[in-house]
Amino acid sequence: MSNIVICTLNFKNDKEMIYIIAMSEDQFTRLFKYLEKRFDAVDARFDEHDKRFDDLTTLIDGYASHLDTYAQEMAALTTKSIA
Repeated sequence: MSNIVICTLNFKNDKEMIYIIAMSEDQFTRLFKYLEKRFDAVDARFDEHDKRFDDLTTLIDGYASHLDTYAQEMAALTTKSIA
C-alpha cells in the first residue's frame, strides 16, 4: 500500500516548490522516525543554547550589580571627602 506525501518547500527568494511523493508505509515510517530523531537533535541544541544564554545573562547581571555597588561606594567616598 502506498502513502502519498505532499511536501512544500519555501525558499528565500519566495519561490515555492511542491513535491508529491508516493512511498510505501515502511518508507514513510522510516522517514518519520528519521525526521523525529533530527527534530529531537535540533531541540536539544536549542535547549543547550537557551541554557548558555541564561548563564550569560546571569553573568552580565552579576557584573552590573558589582558595577552599581562600586559606583555607590565611589559616590559615598566622594561625598565624604568633600564634607
